[in-house]
Amino acid sequence: MLKKSQGRVVIPTENEIEEARARGEARTAYYGRSLKYDHGIFHLALRNGLAVRIPTKMIAELAAATPSQIRAVRLTPDGGTLEQRQLDVDISVPGLLRDLLGFDAQSRGGKARSAAKVAAARANGAKGGRPKKVPTLPTT
Repeated sequence: MLKKSQGRVVIPTENEIEEARARGEARTAYYGRSLKYDHGIFHLALRNGLAVRIPTKMIAELAAATPSQIRAVRLTPDGGTLEQRQLDVDISVPGLLRDLLGFDAQSRGGKARSAAKVAAARANGAKGGRPKKVPTLPTT
């Protein structure tokens, strides 16, 4: 994507392009690469190399679907969605994983380690760490 700066078009550097590609790959690591259906179970291969077997009865959006409708579920070309057009059902692959596994595969919140965070944690630790909670007396 070309950026504009003071009315001029700025062409990104090779390094900026590579960083953007890496961010895109990280965002889509939990997208599907392939989907197969066999005897009531979806076999979903993810772009990051993981493979997941999902019983169809665990997918709430397909609870009322007939066997032929379940067999018609497809992975979208980008791998981010399971779709069943006849039922007008679209299921986010990362959202499905979050619902079934209980964690947000794409969330990295709070886990990032930067030099500034490490330095701040060490400085706070040198001060004695987090202050203890002091119980307060109820006012009457």
